[in-house]
Amino acid sequence: MRIFDGRTPGMVNLDTVYRHELTRRHRSLTVLCPHPYVTACTRPMLDVFLTVSKILVIEDSKMMSRYLRERLEEAGYEVEEWLPLSAMEVPEHIIASATDLILTDYQMPGCNGVTLARMAQRANPKIPVIVLTAFRDQEMESNLLRLGVRQVLSKPIGARDLTQAIEDALSAHATES
Repeated sequence: MRIFDGRTPGMVNLDTVYRHELTRRHRSLTVLCPHPYVTACTRPMLDVFLTVSKILVIEDSKMMSRYLRERLEEAGYEVEEWLPLSAMEVPEHIIASATDLILTDYQMPGCNGVTLARMAQRANPKIPVIVLTAFRDQEMESNLLRLGVRQVLSKPIGARDLTQAIEDALSAHATES
């Protein structure tokens, strides 16, 4: 981002630059601006910085759901936990929740990861889906990937691997859009 001090484009007199510290959920950003108030020069950067991705976590284990919520909120994401009673509820909830990514368990009562991925694709074909599973199976994994699932991750999963997979899926989704 270039900063203009009003006299020479691209040149900044440090006496006229003000620092703006912005913080949002464990992330901070320093913006240099030629005015004491945040002005139009910083607006595009602020809009990107203040946008938080919303992740829909679908998990039947309360302990795992709490773990995922805590790790994702620490990473700066907004998290909604939800457990459908049947697969028929999935499209309506996805549309209503306006989520940016779905993180789901594979084996749950009422529906499994394949059914959930299929229903999510019907609701919003562009939404990234990541599936967590305790039991990896090559056939199951290939079926999920054919349905458009971005990644199949094994449980237990560490915080770094989880957030990396989500960042990769969200950035791939952003470049496709």
